[in-house]
Amino acid sequence: MSSSGEFHDKDYSSNYGTSQARLSKEEEKLAFSRRYSVSTNRLGLNDAEVGRRSGIPKNTISRWANGQSIPEAKYVFALADALQVNPRWLITGEGPREISDTISEDTSGEWQLVGLFRSLDQEARQHLLTTARILWERAVQNRMEQVQASPTVHSPARKFKGEDDGG
Repeated sequence: MSSSGEFHDKDYSSNYGTSQARLSKEEEKLAFSRRYSVSTNRLGLNDAEVGRRSGIPKNTISRWANGQSIPEAKYVFALADALQVNPRWLITGEGPREISDTISEDTSGEWQLVGLFRSLDQEARQHLLTTARILWERAVQNRMEQVQASPTVHSPARKFKGEDDGG
């Protein structure tokens, strides 16, 4: 870890799309395990909690944490979401570790909402989606009522600027 608190994994970068010299499978496993450990320690999570947040079985996560294997592609994004890290960094050790660099630039709150959504279990996600759908339907209905009540909507009784009475 550098003096700025940023973690660099130059010595243990994985082979996933990197331009660095090829590492042995054992070195790849250890490098991933190290990045996983840094991420869980930063959040104060254990393997069971990471499993709950990601939907990945705890025994699978434990194998990654112990350097016995590395995740298959289908698990990378769920794991990165649970650990709140950049998936590329998690796999390769390259790029920014934190995803908060992107989130902090988001003034609309969209990425914060995405992050919260991803941290929920399936039942809570369904509840949130139902609530969001209801809010969206109300917003559409309100907008339609505004448009219908708006004097800017053209009716045959009104004339556009420059439109004459015919003839």
